[in-house]
Amino acid sequence: MEENFVVSSNQTRKHQKGQEKGKGMVDSSINLCDLPDPILEHIISFLPTKDAVRTSFLSKRWERLCLPISSIELKEQEVAPDKRKNFIDFVKRVLVLCDSQELKKISLTCEVGEDACLVHAWILAFVKHKIEELSLVLNKVKHPLLLPDGLFSCGTLTKLLLNMNHLLRLPSFIYFEKLSILTLEDITFPDAPSTQLLFSGCPSLEELSLIGCRWLNFSDVQISFPVLKKLYISEFEEDGYPDELNEGNDDIADGRHIPDCCVIMIVADNLESFTYSGFVINNYYLCSANSVTDVSVKVDMNDYVEEAEVGFFVFNLIKEIENVKRLSLCCYSIKAFCYTKDLFEHLPVFHNLAELRVGSESGVELYCEGLWIILRNSPYLVVVDFETGVFLGTDEDEDEYEDEEDDNMLDPVPPCFSSCLRTINVGEFYGDDAELNAIKILLETASALEKFCIKFSTNYFDSTMRLNNLTQLCGQILGFPRGSVSCKIEFDLGENGYIEG
Repeated sequence: MEENFVVSSNQTRKHQKGQEKGKGMVDSSINLCDLPDPILEHIISFLPTKDAVRTSFLSKRWERLCLPISSIELKEQEVAPDKRKNFIDFVKRVLVLCDSQELKKISLTCEVGEDACLVHAWILAFVKHKIEELSLVLNKVKHPLLLPDGLFSCGTLTKLLLNMNHLLRLPSFIYFEKLSILTLEDITFPDAPSTQLLFSGCPSLEELSLIGCRWLNFSDVQISFPVLKKLYISEFEEDGYPDELNEGNDDIADGRHIPDCCVIMIVADNLESFTYSGFVINNYYLCSANSVTDVSVKVDMNDYVEEAEVGFFVFNLIKEIENVKRLSLCCYSIKAFCYTKDLFEHLPVFHNLAELRVGSESGVELYCEGLWIILRNSPYLVVVDFETGVFLGTDEDEDEYEDEEDDNMLDPVPPCFSSCLRTINVGEFYGDDAELNAIKILLETASALEKFCIKFSTNYFDSTMRLNNLTQLCGQILGFPRGSVSCKIEFDLGENGYIEG
C-alpha cells in the first residue's frame, strides 16, 4: 500500500479557518499520491540521492518514479563499522535501481580501506551507464587500487574529477574521446611514458586542473594539448608522496616526503588562461604560449626553494606570454623576480597587457624594481590594481629609501603613465604614512589617470580614532598634487558608502 504524504500550505490553512464557523472543517490538504507521475518525478529530481532512493521503498509505483534520476551523489559521512555496512548496502541499492537507466552525473566520495575490489566494481558499473560527468574522491587507499580499464576509454565522459592520495596506475590504452574538463587532485604520476599517454589520450581536453599532484621516477616530461584553453596548477609542501611511497625513503621532512623537482614542458597552442599557485616544487614551462591572454602566478614563501630559483621560475613563465592581456602576480613573485635582473633585457614587451593585478598579504612595495620593469614593458596598460595595498617607506625607515638607485626608480617613468593608464585601484587601505607616500607618488606621476580608487580595509573601521579621522584623511589625499587634472579620486568605504573628489 502506498504511504500518504500530506502537504498543507499557509494559504490553505487560512482558508480552512475561514470555513470553520457554521460550515465545519474543510479538508483542503493535498495528497502527494494524487499528483500525476510527471510532477512527482520532477519533485524527486530535486531531492538528494539518499532521500530520492528512500522513496523507492514506499511502493512499486514510487520505485518506478525514482528511476529517472540522472544525477547521483554517493557520499560516505561516517566510517564506523556499522555505518560502513549501511553505506555499502545503500550503494548496492542505487546500482540495482539504476541498472537500466542512463545516468549523466555520478559523484562518489568514500574511504577505500580494505574494499579496493568493491570500489573497483562500483566504478566499473558507473562507466557501463555511459555517464557524462564522474567525480571520484577516494580516501585512505591502503592497497593498490586498479581503476577499471573501461574508465580510461569511456567514450561518453565529458568531465572527470579524480582525487586520491595514491599512485595512479594506468592501462596501456587510454582514450577519452569527449573529455573536455579534467581535474586531478593528490595524484602521483608513475613515470614519464604513462603520464604522456594519459594526456595524449585526451584530444578534446579544454580545461585541466592539477592540484597537489606529484611526478615520480622522472626528471622531465613533455605533454601536449591540442585544444586546451584553461590550465590551473597548485602545489604545496604538504602535497608529499603517500605513505606507501615513503617507506624506506630517508628524505623525509616532518614526516612528509618533499618530491624531487621535475621539469614539465607544456605545449598548448590554444591555451588562453594559466594559473599557478604554490611553492615552486616543480618547474613548469609554457611552450607555444602566444594565445595566452589571462595569467596568474602566486608563489608562496617556503623553506625549500631559494628566492633566486623562484625568480627564474617567474621569469621563465612570463617571458613566454608576450600577448597576455590580464596579468596577476603576488608580491613575493615580483620580489623574487628581481633576482633575474641580468635577464631583464630579454623580457618581452607586453603590447596587449591592459590590466595588471598585484597583491600579497602585506601589500606591495611601490619601489620594487621587478614591478617597475613590468610597468615599463607594458606600454598600453589601462588598469593597475594593487589588490592588497601599496606602500612606500618613510624617512625613518633605516635609510631604506636613501639609496641612489631608489631615488631614480621612476626615471624613466613608464610610458603608459603618460599615455593610457586610466585607472589605479588600491585595496586594503589603512591610512598609514607609508601608504600615503605611495599614493602621493602615483598621483603625481600618472598623468593620464581618470580614476584613482582607494578601498579602505574593513579593519580600518574597528578603530574609533581612525573613524573620527576619516574626513581629515580623505581631505589630505584629495589635496595631493595630481599629474592628471581630470583624475577623480574615489574612496570605497565598503558598507559605509563612497566618497568622491
